[in-house]
Amino acid sequence: MGSDYITLWTYQAPEVLKMILEDGIAYCDFKDDFALETQEFAHAYDWMCEQMKLRITPPESPNAKFPFWAWKYYNGKKQAKPRRTYDNMRPAQEAVFMELKIHKSRVLCSDFELWHFPLGGWSLSEEDIEDQKKKEEGWNLIFDESFNEPYFTGGVKWEDRPIQATFWCLKKEDIVYADLLQTQPGRKALKVKRIFKNKG
Repeated sequence: MGSDYITLWTYQAPEVLKMILEDGIAYCDFKDDFALETQEFAHAYDWMCEQMKLRITPPESPNAKFPFWAWKYYNGKKQAKPRRTYDNMRPAQEAVFMELKIHKSRVLCSDFELWHFPLGGWSLSEEDIEDQKKKEEGWNLIFDESFNEPYFTGGVKWEDRPIQATFWCLKKEDIVYADLLQTQPGRKALKVKRIFKNKG
């Protein structure tokens, strides 16, 4: 597919894959329970949506109210693909792990660790900024690949950090493969079954 596409990995509920296979596409029209835990979390998710509208291709449907989330680098470029473990799954007995290839124009990447500053409502500055507008302007640094202030990044380069990705929809042609992950009573290992592979 060339350099215009990004390889990503995501965990989704089985219902999401079912929707994609039936309709060819899936959207997210609700906030994850995690996003509703605190007022700061909810605001951070709304802020991320506004950034996506500004920075990438706008949503194709009014049903795309909130983004899907994936990993570009789970633990830096050298360990980009997440390990398929129970710890990474959503809190359910099964989940679908997908490898994706999505055009860059549809994806917004950000630093996973720095994302915790918007989540906490904190200032991404060595100074404590109370003004909300200025604070949110500082949050834009989570998208900046050149930002490497040791106080915040530990001097670690972008490609060596956990990098997350957000996008408005999941299309059938985006999926390279999908594996069903199921917990096994009394065992830490997951049962893995390939349930979809794109022939394209």
